[in-house]
Amino acid sequence: MRFYQAAILGAIQGLTEFLPVSSTAHLIAVPRLLGWKRPGLSFDTSLHLGTLLAAGIYLRKDLRNVLASLRGAPGQNEAWQLLWGNIPAGLAGLLLDKPVEKHLRSPAYMSAGMVLGALLMAWADQQADTSENRDVQHGARFFGPHFFLAASQALALFPGMSRSGMTMATGLATGLSRTEAARQSFLAGFPMIAAAGLFKLKDLFKEPPSQREMALLATALATATVSGYLSLRLLFTFLERHSLQPFVWYRLGLALYLWAQKNQPEASD
Repeated sequence: MRFYQAAILGAIQGLTEFLPVSSTAHLIAVPRLLGWKRPGLSFDTSLHLGTLLAAGIYLRKDLRNVLASLRGAPGQNEAWQLLWGNIPAGLAGLLLDKPVEKHLRSPAYMSAGMVLGALLMAWADQQADTSENRDVQHGARFFGPHFFLAASQALALFPGMSRSGMTMATGLATGLSRTEAARQSFLAGFPMIAAAGLFKLKDLFKEPPSQREMALLATALATATVSGYLSLRLLFTFLERHSLQPFVWYRLGLALYLWAQKNQPEASD
């Protein structure tokens, strides 16, 4: 891999991790489009850590508020709902990550996930348009909207569904506004992104990377961080005035491209 490739893939990861368009689909589609070899697990780890850093910087005030609110009784506030919701999502990840990686990470399955995710997002976005009362107070229920929002991250295990897309759709379906659904989506995703990055970090120590490989990983991490931060700012500005429909149509277009690529071999070098 060359340095410009690492920078481009890092930027793509940062831009698409937080948009409801599936970063995984883009990291498969772009190398195929440009004839590049798919990056390995150590590179994927670097990308996840970059977007984690971006989310931490952008949401630092919200994260402090979440940590402070955890002092309340379990199940009595939104922060605890987000925490409990990460448990089923995390267990699903531990059980299904390797089988999914082995059997479903292909353009055909990715295309199906993109379409299904687009349909769910379109339906949830319509609920936001028809509901007259968004961001209502749901009280201190254990199984409140924030619990289901966090738990819905498990759906993103199927390639192409998009973690942010599924959590935002769940937030909209349970009564949150678009901007609040996005905010809670990223707060819920912070521990999941951190866990995924740390879980894969062990792969770096199995075969220590060379000095050049470390430089490539650092390049990808830096571009993922910068582009991820910019992506978050742009998304919240966009959602203040617009719906999710442009993302729905974009997903359907990318699904067509991935389906057309289902029988095409990957680049070998």
